[in-house]
Amino acid sequence: MTNFKRRRRFTLLFLFTCAISALTWGLTTLVHLPELQLKKVLILGTHYTSPDSISEFCLQHQDKNIIGLLLNRKFRQNLYGEFPQIDEVQFGFQWPNTLTLAITEKKPFAVFMTSPLKLCSKDGTVLQIIDSSFPVGKSCIHIFGVSEKWVQKQVPEPLMQKVASIADCLHKSNVTANIVFKHVWLSPAGNMDDVVVLKENGTAFKIGPTHDLESKFQRLNAMLSHIKATEPSKSIQYIDLRVPNKVIVKYG
Repeated sequence: MTNFKRRRRFTLLFLFTCAISALTWGLTTLVHLPELQLKKVLILGTHYTSPDSISEFCLQHQDKNIIGLLLNRKFRQNLYGEFPQIDEVQFGFQWPNTLTLAITEKKPFAVFMTSPLKLCSKDGTVLQIIDSSFPVGKSCIHIFGVSEKWVQKQVPEPLMQKVASIADCLHKSNVTANIVFKHVWLSPAGNMDDVVVLKENGTAFKIGPTHDLESKFQRLNAMLSHIKATEPSKSIQYIDLRVPNKVIVKYG
């Protein structure tokens, strides 16, 4: 019984070694096949990123073996660095010489109402420079008041984190049950010291600094519920949450 187990173990080890050797030989052969030299690039799934620019980037490696290129980690890293709009890429190839890239781009999160307008993802990447006629998705927040110098290719991460925290608090609270918030006003320096959120009908919610957001939105929610129950027909000009533990309502 012991000899049988030894022979079985030896056989399995031998087969495993042969499989690894065959796989290594196969990859080595593929990497050196002249038929697999890069000649063409096929780009799928781009909207904010120029497919021509991506093709041009890839064709810097023209005549190199496609399999070797797909296994090249530095090539992938450089691609993400050159095109920050890209969230994920699935690489492949079509026989015999076409490299394929199925691209998933970052999703729009906010529009900075600078001149020109900047469409940004949640991490602050500027996805696209647009004009006022561009159809922006309903889920995007419109951000006013920030100086152009703060919105170049990449919006400072702390600024985007603050904007994201405002959006998250709005969505988590019951305040947004029947209200669509579209506009956020920031200071020109982008330091979030005096934030104002606007409803689509123009009602302003003066938040001020972005610390203690959950408490501010709880107070806002309580006040809106009170107004709805007692004075539903009154028009609200603004609600001020900047004074600690107070809510100031201006009708008009």
